[in-house]
Amino acid sequence: MNILMIIGQYQPVVGGAERQAAKLAKKLLHHNVKVDVLTIHRRGQKITENIDGVHVIRVAKPSFGILKIYLAMLATFFYILKNKARYSCIHIHSASYLAFAAVIAAKLARLPVIIKTVSSAPRFDLVKLESEFFLGRLYARQIVAHAARFIAISPQIATDMRHYGITEQRIITIPNGVEPTCLETPQKKDPTVLGLIVIARLTELKNISFILDVVSNLTCPYTLAIYGEGPQRIELESMISEKALKNVRLMGNVPEQAVYEALAASDIFLLSSTVEGLSNALLEAMSIGVVPIVTNIAPNCYALGDRLSATCCLPLEKSIWLQKLLYYYQNPEARKLTGSLVREKSKEFSLDGVAKRYIALYETLVREVAGHA
Repeated sequence: MNILMIIGQYQPVVGGAERQAAKLAKKLLHHNVKVDVLTIHRRGQKITENIDGVHVIRVAKPSFGILKIYLAMLATFFYILKNKARYSCIHIHSASYLAFAAVIAAKLARLPVIIKTVSSAPRFDLVKLESEFFLGRLYARQIVAHAARFIAISPQIATDMRHYGITEQRIITIPNGVEPTCLETPQKKDPTVLGLIVIARLTELKNISFILDVVSNLTCPYTLAIYGEGPQRIELESMISEKALKNVRLMGNVPEQAVYEALAASDIFLLSSTVEGLSNALLEAMSIGVVPIVTNIAPNCYALGDRLSATCCLPLEKSIWLQKLLYYYQNPEARKLTGSLVREKSKEFSLDGVAKRYIALYETLVREVAGHA
């Protein structure tokens, strides 16, 4: 079986959706499913290359702005038609303008398409497509009309799909996956200091300024390391300087292994975003056994389950977050117990199990196409 994955950006670009796509592709290869990735070219990247066994094709090189969007759509359309005999199924990450081009080409090529939506309301993929692109409503309607299945990574997104008019029979909930980790928690340099960590793109939606506001009022000793890059970096640097937060560091993008090691050395993982699909960083923190303190939005509650979400999912109120941080600082045994529980919960999101569910879906769709031939 040979799968064509389509995603707006791919490695070495780092982001939650990109990392999840790369991990899934590698896991599918482990199960003898060949994967190619078609993505949009960025400056300094190769047109084609092999990354961890995955053949990557990048389109729309000599262009920018709106021209790049339309060239990428055309390139995607013609690539699928030209290579239709090569693939069993098309797997699209995000219901975007590339998805529109792909579903039209796939219909002509008689290839089944699955579309994984990555964001929940109010930034649900199809709603975002309608609002941000000329002819976006037309694109969204064609995607809904022609995709064989839609993948919801959380029950909230499945609900968004139903509200949009996608029929129940075409909605499948398959969460993001996480690899079980073998990292042992290292001995902290100073166990009397609360180690806090954030892993996120530095954007307004991630609401990192709220976390800086919280720690500026924290009365116990702490350190806060923020991993990630994004357009808010300068604004956050200014905020850190203005509040004289000497124990806060912006770490930027670092290799994945370094992030895992930083997680293992931390006490608390913080996630204050107002919109999520299903946070990869949260799942990774859980798999290492780091206590999460996160916003009480539906995807976070889904990841943690009823028991843990009652403890770890909080409203965006500074006093409540401060109280919870102080509680875990003063009660290391409670921190240890919660860490053990979240690590156990993370096993429900095994990447290997997720890959097997996708393989079963690919096989079902191939049979359906054969049955209609």
